[in-house]
Amino acid sequence: MAYQALYRKWRPMVFDDVVGQQHITATIKNEILNNKISHAYLFTGTRGTGKTSTAKIFSRAVNCLNPKDGNPCNECEICKGILSERILDVIEIDAASNTGVDNIRDIIDQTKYAAAESRCRVYIIDEVHMLSAGAFNALLKTLEEPTQGVIFILATTEIHKVPATIMSRCQRFDFKTINITDIVSRIKYILENENIASDDAAVRYVAQLGDGSMRDSLSILDQCLAFKENNLTYEDVVDTVGAIDNTFLYNIACSIADGNAADAVSVFERCIAEGKNTDYFAEGLLEVYRSTLLYKISGNLEYAGLKSENTQKTAEKYTAEKLMYCIEVITKLLNDIKFSSAPKVYIEMALIKMASPALDDSNAAVLARISELENNIKSGKVVSVKEAKDIAEPFEVGAEEIPVPDDLPWEEPPAPVEENAAADVTVPVDAQTKYSGKSNMVCENWSEVENAIMSDGSITLYMALRGVRPTPAGDNLHLVFNDAESRDRCAKGDNKAKIEEYIRQVFGFDINIECYSKNQVIDAKPAENGDFFGKIEQFSRDFPENIEIYEN
Repeated sequence: MAYQALYRKWRPMVFDDVVGQQHITATIKNEILNNKISHAYLFTGTRGTGKTSTAKIFSRAVNCLNPKDGNPCNECEICKGILSERILDVIEIDAASNTGVDNIRDIIDQTKYAAAESRCRVYIIDEVHMLSAGAFNALLKTLEEPTQGVIFILATTEIHKVPATIMSRCQRFDFKTINITDIVSRIKYILENENIASDDAAVRYVAQLGDGSMRDSLSILDQCLAFKENNLTYEDVVDTVGAIDNTFLYNIACSIADGNAADAVSVFERCIAEGKNTDYFAEGLLEVYRSTLLYKISGNLEYAGLKSENTQKTAEKYTAEKLMYCIEVITKLLNDIKFSSAPKVYIEMALIKMASPALDDSNAAVLARISELENNIKSGKVVSVKEAKDIAEPFEVGAEEIPVPDDLPWEEPPAPVEENAAADVTVPVDAQTKYSGKSNMVCENWSEVENAIMSDGSITLYMALRGVRPTPAGDNLHLVFNDAESRDRCAKGDNKAKIEEYIRQVFGFDINIECYSKNQVIDAKPAENGDFFGKIEQFSRDFPENIEIYEN
């Protein structure tokens, strides 16, 4: 016998097997038991939720010779005849290919005759919304007052296309999407009966990919079992459907929380290089943020729908406002890439926007920035000007690094100094070189270098250079970064050579660059007049986030 797909092999045979639609099956069973069967039913809901299966069970139940608690026995001659399609009193019609008035007239003519072998003649019209306006009008009268012993069951996924005159003549049942727990339970039952081993993570992921549709979930499971017949694992499912491992997605979410757009884009580009589907990427990232937000507001991993430590760790990095902003950005992204010929660009823009809300002027972005600032203030990451004066002291190039707290952008404070310590900051020898020539020209026009990098499409390099401070140093150019990670990224041989090449393209000459982080060197141009206000200007340029304005 030819192989039969799982969703066909395990199609529900009785009402009790229909998953997630107890509110419908219980009502229909009571109607059959109390002999209060209507002449017309309308089943509506998304794909794979059990509409056609319920209609077929219903057609056997009303004709069964030995019904059991409202269910068909599936053993009597009538049930076997309907299952084998030998009995022609149950007619299933595809309205998508029989849309015209003539097709409906044939049905009307047939309803004049009583059932040949069974008790009732049942017409199951699938995808009924595909009928033409003329066909609906022709069906109206017969649907309202059919011949005794005739039952119509209409099924549709687009209820808004069904005329109100048709709906008013039917009992309407709305099939809801099936929750993940019910799908997981059914899949485990099928796998046990098929003697196939699998881990819980794999089954749950298959159910999640089904998006509330039992048929979709079983089709995906069928595909996975073709890849590996037994001992199905989460990794097998990911490899089979071309989806992206949640570990990648959580790493991206953490990079976005840290404001590191370069890392987020880099992980995405690695996923694309492995041939992953961009649709799965956006949907998967949205699910990660949804689970993280649910955990953030509830503190319950079960409520979030995932038993993952990654969800908990990611939630600690975010505020609820930032999570809602990211969900809003990804939701818009899904609509954008649906009609775009270049979805990769839209995804990269979304990642950069989420990592840097300052690039977005929407209300959600502003709320995300405010909430992040409030958290920084509460956690003590924002210090006053006086505290900055007490702990600020420059380091020369080559000086031994001193471990510093993560929340401070400069070195560990030395012994207490005078109140005017900030005014006595010394500048390394290289910074005292005369500011003229090639390095000075590059510094004054650094934005042109950034524009050239962005125009060339080198987004990762562009993001790594964001916030860098170019400083003249004789015949060389010093690039001072806010963090060591960005410094290391740009100091790599290829990237360093690329930056020098972009400078050559813009200015027409060669110049050697050297990369430093802020806690290695403070390479600022000295105040021209050496006065107190000039030194304040230098300090504000080095530590702008620690400047406060007081009013008398």
